[in-house]
Amino acid sequence: MNKRRIIDDLPKLYHTFFPDFFENLVPVEVFSDCSNCSMICKGNKSNMALKPFNEKTKCCTYIPNIPNYLVGNILSEDNTLAQIGKERITNTIEKRTDVTPKGIAPPKIFGLLYDKFKKNGFGHSDKFVCPYYESESGNCTVWKYRTSDCSTYFCKYISNEKGKEFWQHLLVYLKHTEQSLIDYALLKLNFDSTVLFGIPKELSVEEIDGKTISEADYEKNWKDLKTNEKDFFIASYELIRGLSKKEFASIVGVKGNVFLKRLEYSYQSMMHIPSKLIKNKHAKFEEAVNGEYIVRIDLIDTKFKLDKEILEIFDGKKTNEENINSLIDKNIEVDMELIRTLYNYDILQDINFK
Repeated sequence: MNKRRIIDDLPKLYHTFFPDFFENLVPVEVFSDCSNCSMICKGNKSNMALKPFNEKTKCCTYIPNIPNYLVGNILSEDNTLAQIGKERITNTIEKRTDVTPKGIAPPKIFGLLYDKFKKNGFGHSDKFVCPYYESESGNCTVWKYRTSDCSTYFCKYISNEKGKEFWQHLLVYLKHTEQSLIDYALLKLNFDSTVLFGIPKELSVEEIDGKTISEADYEKNWKDLKTNEKDFFIASYELIRGLSKKEFASIVGVKGNVFLKRLEYSYQSMMHIPSKLIKNKHAKFEEAVNGEYIVRIDLIDTKFKLDKEILEIFDGKKTNEENINSLIDKNIEVDMELIRTLYNYDILQDINFK
C-alpha cells in the first residue's frame, strides 16, 4: 500500500502557502478507487452491506460550491486536459446560473432537495448528478481544482473510524480556508456590498421555477463589479496564488489555527499503531489456494487475499518492524500500511487488548 502527502489530494494552488503539516504522508485510500468504483457491485448485489451506487453517477451526485478563486484557477488554465471543465464553467458564467462574486454555487433548489433526500438520492439519483461530471469517462472535469467536499470524501477508509475522523477534520479546516480566502478576495477587489450583506439565501420565483435569476437580482449581486465576471474570477485567483505562508496564516487567523490543531491531533491518532500486535484469535478466515487467506472486511464490503504467514507471524513476541523484515526476507510483500489497516479493522490487535 502506498503513501502520499496530504497536500497531494488538494489543488496545486494551495501547495505554496499551506502549513508545513500538509507535507505529512497519509495512506492512499485504496478502498475508494474512482477509476474502479468499489461501490458499483458487478456481481451479486445481495452480498453488499452497503447499497451499491448507480453505475452512471457513482458518488458524483453532489454539486460543490466552487470558490471565486478556484473558478479563476480553472479559467486561467490553458491545457487540453482542463478544456472540458473550463468550457462548462464558462457556459455556467455566461448563463448567469448561480454565479455570484463568491463563486459558482449549486442551485438553491438543489440544496433544498439534497438536504431532504440525500439519504436515498446520494450515489443514485440522476437529478443530483454534478454538472462537471463526465458520464462517458466517469471522471470529473474539474478534478484538479476540486473543492473541500470532493477532496475529503471517501466511501471507504483504510484506517476505519480514525481515517474517517481525520478526513472530516480536514474538511472543516478546508471549509474555513475556502470561506476565508473568498472573503479576502472580495475585500481586496472592493466587493463591499457582498462583504456587508452577503448573497440572498431565499429562492426567487425564477429559481423556484428552474429559470435563470432575473436581471435585476443578478445585478444586485454584481453591482460592485468593475470589469466582467470572468476577469473578476481570474483576478481573485491571481490574488490568492500570490500569497505567502505568513499572509495565509494571517487570513485564516486564530480559528484556522484551532482547526489545524484538531487536524494534527486526528492525524496522530490515525497514524498511531502499537509496537507489538497479535492476530485476533476470534477472527475467521476463508482459506484460498497457494497458502493464502481471504480477508473479508464486511463493514466496508471489501475482501482481499493475504499470505497466511502475514497473519501467523504476529504472535505478540516481536515488534511490527521485526515481523515485517522477516516477511520481506521470505519475499512476502508487506509494509506498515497494510499492517496498520489490519490493526484498524481489528484483524490484528494490540497485545494488551482485553
